[in-house]
Amino acid sequence: MALVFTDVQGSTSLWERYPGPMRQALALHNSLLRELLARWQGYEVKTEGDAFMVAFDSPLRALRWCLSVQEALLDLDWPAELLSHPDAQPELDAGRPLARGLRVRMGLHWGRPEVCQPDPVTGRMDYFGPAVNRAARIAAAAHGGQILAGARAWAAVESSLGGLDAPVHADLGLHRLKGLESVERLFQVLPRTLARRSFPPPRTLDPRKTNLPANPDRFVGRSRDLLQLERSVQSSALVTVVGPGGIGKTRLATRFAAKHLDEFAEGGVWWCDLAAARDLEDLCRSLAAALSVPLSIGSAGAAGVEQLGHALAARGRTLVLFDNFEQLVPLAAETLGRWLALAPKACLLVTSRERLRLSAELVQEIEPMELPAAGGPAAGSESVQLLLLRGRAGRPQWQPTLADEEQLGEIARRLDGLPLALELAAARLRVMGPAQLLARLERRFEVLTGGSRERAARQATLRAAIDWSWDGLASWEQQALAQCSIFRGGFSLESAEAVIVLPAPGAPAVLDVVQSLCDKSLLRQQEPTRATGELRLGMLESIRDYAWERLVAGGTLEETAQRHEAHFLSLAEPWADQFERRGALELLRRLTLEQENLTAVFERLRARAMSSRSAAERAARALLALDPALATRGPFTCHLSWLEEVHSALVETEADGALAAAIRERRGRAHRARGHLAESAEDYQRVLDWARAAGESAAEGWALLVLGALEEARGRPGTALDGYRAALPLVRSGGNRRHEGVALNNLGDALRIAGRLDEGRRELEAALEVFREIGDTRAEGLTLANLGLADQEDGRASQARGRFGKSIELLGEVGDRRLLGIVLGDLSLLDHEAGALGAARTSLEQSLRHLGEVGDRRHEGIARARLAALQAQQDEVEAARASLSAARRILSEVGDEPRLAALEIYGALIDLAHGRPEQARQVLRRALEMPALERSDEQRLALRLLERAMAARGLT
Repeated sequence: MALVFTDVQGSTSLWERYPGPMRQALALHNSLLRELLARWQGYEVKTEGDAFMVAFDSPLRALRWCLSVQEALLDLDWPAELLSHPDAQPELDAGRPLARGLRVRMGLHWGRPEVCQPDPVTGRMDYFGPAVNRAARIAAAAHGGQILAGARAWAAVESSLGGLDAPVHADLGLHRLKGLESVERLFQVLPRTLARRSFPPPRTLDPRKTNLPANPDRFVGRSRDLLQLERSVQSSALVTVVGPGGIGKTRLATRFAAKHLDEFAEGGVWWCDLAAARDLEDLCRSLAAALSVPLSIGSAGAAGVEQLGHALAARGRTLVLFDNFEQLVPLAAETLGRWLALAPKACLLVTSRERLRLSAELVQEIEPMELPAAGGPAAGSESVQLLLLRGRAGRPQWQPTLADEEQLGEIARRLDGLPLALELAAARLRVMGPAQLLARLERRFEVLTGGSRERAARQATLRAAIDWSWDGLASWEQQALAQCSIFRGGFSLESAEAVIVLPAPGAPAVLDVVQSLCDKSLLRQQEPTRATGELRLGMLESIRDYAWERLVAGGTLEETAQRHEAHFLSLAEPWADQFERRGALELLRRLTLEQENLTAVFERLRARAMSSRSAAERAARALLALDPALATRGPFTCHLSWLEEVHSALVETEADGALAAAIRERRGRAHRARGHLAESAEDYQRVLDWARAAGESAAEGWALLVLGALEEARGRPGTALDGYRAALPLVRSGGNRRHEGVALNNLGDALRIAGRLDEGRRELEAALEVFREIGDTRAEGLTLANLGLADQEDGRASQARGRFGKSIELLGEVGDRRLLGIVLGDLSLLDHEAGALGAARTSLEQSLRHLGEVGDRRHEGIARARLAALQAQQDEVEAARASLSAARRILSEVGDEPRLAALEIYGALIDLAHGRPEQARQVLRRALEMPALERSDEQRLALRLLERAMAARGLT
């Protein structure tokens, strides 16, 4: 839309001197503007004092209005007293008035407001955003009686001036408007009848005191970086903005400089582009050109440094932005250091891929743009806002859908929020949709090219931006960076020293090279981790992809991969073995920290697993090292398929039987976690057979223990108890305290289900003591939940709630979403019994989310049956029927007969809510006739809910 701001020149003085006449004059002014506004189909947005903000759907209509207002103002019957004031007195040209009465300044801009919403007080539509700000600033630059149009508005009306009775116009050139980053070309337009009006220069910032490049694109995000930069400049006269190529250093620094022009009005703000500078002479000539300082003959070296230092000192408070300083870092002390000494009022802002290492330097490292938060709206992040803004600039009619925004969020993640990569990606949105672009990002160096014509050649493609950094590295730095691409998900300094080999003669220590790559922003330092307390290192994905190409091209991929594999297996295998014996949370954190590196090792070995026995066994070792992290935190979708694939390779290549049994046992666990009871039982039976044949009593005990749990899940509590009792001495004989704790926990829970609460509680307390002794937080959380169930059945609701709460806290800390989902379901049932239906619903919905993520279909089916009971209690009968139907389908799929039997009781709760008490009474009677020991755990829980619901309705 076309936006016009108006204001009356000298109104404050006029009101002070002539308050009465000004009231009359303002009424005339307002009436005229509104009358002509209606004629030219404009919209009055708002007024403030004597200022108007109006909007038109056409810049031509907006200009017609401005021209007609200027002419009509001359003919109003202004109060005589007012016409004696200098800001209102008549000005004549050959007897004809050029000005008379109130002088109104006008500013016109053509753009798209960011926000359009009704004013809460007036109800009129109001507009906000950069386009509105620019229109206001254009008006503020005008003088009374002058019409100024911005470049976009002028371009829209220039060809149609003949239809406006040929108004006169003048190009006033480029101007910097207060508070705006980019310059604006201003055009003066006047009615032909008022062509002889003259005005001083526009009221803009002095264009001679800055040479900042114009940037027509809107600046997006970075508010925290800008705030930090402001603090840095206040604290130090030398600030270096450091980051890899394409991170947005130049844009951030120029944005800062443009925002703070007023603060450096004395000496100005000067941009010195050093992209082509290679030596001291180039640096001096570049700064001299920026400052318009003619260097004396022979003064391009040390003498030039002195001359420029004195020139800076003479200017007073000055800001100099040295852009792309990285190739000149060795010259920093003799140039920047000297200029600071000679010009103490100067402030030097430097952008560089490498810090300067000067004592006066304050370094601000720039991170990538903010990425979409997990589960949050993609469009709310800085990186997606940039893609949307630039994408719409190329396709003005594009209206992104929610699916488009989600795909843009994934594009931003793939590009690490790197601004250059995002800008180049946005340029591609002119010819392809987000889904198409996302599919092509595997070839990012081919796709991310082009963009703005004004972009420097070294930033015209993503590859060129990284080439610029690569070419400045020493040979050993190039070798080290290429080898760093083998890591995934970050790495420690110790891992770097174990994997990186520098064969170049005279190469420094790996520690020193890694530090140098960090200083040059090619490696990123990450905060110390909770698991190790060590600083970790990482790379942006685009830099890793580039370095990986160099590693492959250099022919050293295979030996680097072998060192990577040997190192991480030597770390992770002992951790996994100790976790299997102790379950310590710290071990799980270490494994999770290196999960991406271990996965990379496994994926390479997996590709060769069928080729030989050795390859299959190494793949199995890697997967066993990964298994605790995969089983606890995922990714769950590939965990089971990987186990099946590696087991097949071990069988096919006739590999080590113990390894095959270990993989089979993990596969049995994965099947059990997903509710595949028959498949799990088959795996553990085969493990039991192997253990007995091999004389492995500890493995035999563990297999018996799990087979007992599977019998319990099938509704055979007596068989399960026998299995637990047989397993306990065997696992104790093997000295595995964690397995002993699991046996005690399972035995105690089985006794609880059998109604022997005191005996069960004793075994569970013993299990809890074992888990606390060995530091197995995950198993401690599970045992606390079982104790909570015992307390719940014993009528100790308060104690049960405390146990469940502590269990959820521990499992949340471990990150075991499956067990967390199960315990949240138990807490929901406790709240349901207590009548706290809202809290029960919240816990159950969280439970379903976790169980759905990990794929535990059996417990998901149970949770949906419990949801049906809740919905029935809350009179949501149809929703309850749908939930019960889903529960029946899921439990039938996994073959969970005991839980299926409980669905009849949950169905009775729906009958009761639907006004069919007799059917509910019959179900209750049949359930009570069943011997207590034959009821499953879920049947007993559902039965308690039904009894309470019947009693609440006065039914027996």
